[in-house]
Amino acid sequence: PPGFTGPSDPAIHLTILSGKPQRDVLIIPPGQRLVVIDGFSFDGANQARRAIVADDCLIRISHCQIHSFRDKGIQIETDRDEDGASLGVIHHCTFSNNGGDGVRIEGFIDLALRDCTLVENGQSGISVSPMLPRIGEKARIEMERCVISRNHDVGLSIRIDAPLGGGEDPARVRIGLRGILVQGNHDHGASIDVRYPENALVDLRIRIEQSSFLENSLSGIHIDADAPGDLSISECSFLGNRGEESILVTGDSTRALTRIRSCLIAAGPRFGVRLMDIGLLDVSRCLFVDNGGPSIFASDQQRLRARMWACSGIGASPRGTRIEGADLRNGAAEARPGYVSVREVLDDSVRIEIRDWTSLPATGFLLDPLGDRAISFEYRQGNRLLLTGGAAKSIQLGSVWLISTTEKHPPWSEFIEKTSSPRDDGKGPAAPPGLDYPGISRLHSAPHRPLDVITVDPAPAILPSGRDLQWRYTLTKRPTSVPEILLTMDGKKMPVRAKLAGEVLEVTSLTDLAAGGRIRIEWNPEPETSGDGDRISHEWLIAGDGGG
Repeated sequence: PPGFTGPSDPAIHLTILSGKPQRDVLIIPPGQRLVVIDGFSFDGANQARRAIVADDCLIRISHCQIHSFRDKGIQIETDRDEDGASLGVIHHCTFSNNGGDGVRIEGFIDLALRDCTLVENGQSGISVSPMLPRIGEKARIEMERCVISRNHDVGLSIRIDAPLGGGEDPARVRIGLRGILVQGNHDHGASIDVRYPENALVDLRIRIEQSSFLENSLSGIHIDADAPGDLSISECSFLGNRGEESILVTGDSTRALTRIRSCLIAAGPRFGVRLMDIGLLDVSRCLFVDNGGPSIFASDQQRLRARMWACSGIGASPRGTRIEGADLRNGAAEARPGYVSVREVLDDSVRIEIRDWTSLPATGFLLDPLGDRAISFEYRQGNRLLLTGGAAKSIQLGSVWLISTTEKHPPWSEFIEKTSSPRDDGKGPAAPPGLDYPGISRLHSAPHRPLDVITVDPAPAILPSGRDLQWRYTLTKRPTSVPEILLTMDGKKMPVRAKLAGEVLEVTSLTDLAAGGRIRIEWNPEPETSGDGDRISHEWLIAGDGGG
């Protein structure tokens, strides 16, 4: 084009839109004609209110830079009537240095954000508050390959309210986070709050996959579930988050089961995973390394509500948790890669926080967990590392690093060989499977979604004694055949009947279950693919003669 020496590039040849003080730059009125916004730079100059306000519309926003607005970067909202909806996609956009949220979304939505960066905003990077489902329809928010970093509140905040409307078909809610990097936010990295009642007519699926949560001021993820749903965290890494726990699970539902599978959870100050309140937790094939306290913590002396299966690592064993598979080991004085957090940055060195069981070499390398940098060091007394070439100036307080004697990241197979234990069945390590580190580096492969349990009724607790007790499992998908169920009481096999009704598995005891016993139901969800080691299991106590 005239005035350019070559083809125009929106990243270089900016088309800048700016707004008047306290005014919005662009307002999109309601309507279902597609509105396309591509290649603009919205500059609020710390005076304009918001870049884009979209109300009940169909949008596609791409290749835009939105920064320095006094309030939010963009706001997408819908009315509460039966026709209100905001639909569309936002991709390859940057939201930075806005006074409020980078992106604020409210109402009944079906939106996707892909390849976006939300960084250094005054509140959340993205806030969906509230998400309003609608009976008989699907509300959805998806994020892929996005970076949410250094925002001054929760990096990603989603609140799901009670559904609107009436009818017999459930409201469907879908939240998918895949391949996102959530780093250095000033609160939780991500927070998902299921706010509606437990008996609401909602089909909820939350899947957090192949993502990384690093160095956030509180937990990497906080899930607060007041109602059950398909709640799954898989193939993710949690490194150096600075709250009491890397993953926090709370909520008022006794039936809400959060599943955490094939994750690397490391370098937290205390707990790896913490279950508070009255929900359920199942942690499988995870690797815990260099956390300051128990790998899993649940305040359940009967060990009914939390299970740890085929997990291992180096650090303290879980508490209030039923353990199946390999336990964690101390790992003291082992020559191995280990995670450390930076607690003080000096002129030519850093002071690190290190666990008692981590052995530091005299010389070595600090490796960026994302694979970008390797910095050589010499160990000094007082957990101080002398760095070369003025590298200390580029290191952030609170950042997490992998200590290694080699300049390159160890392959995943080597890392788990030095940090994990073998599974009890001898069929491999008790650690996330695969050839790559869990997290965003695995985005090239499709996530593995095995058949699993969404809810079990009654939930693990104390049951009355008697005959023909029945359990009802709601599953993520229908099994190919009726599973072979093993029901035991204090280790003794008991007769049982099982039948399938769609995605529901019903299990019935065919004999009296005596007072005071401990009941266990276990089964293999996919025997044709998963082998004998993959077992779903839950336990209950039968009330004593005195009723407790």
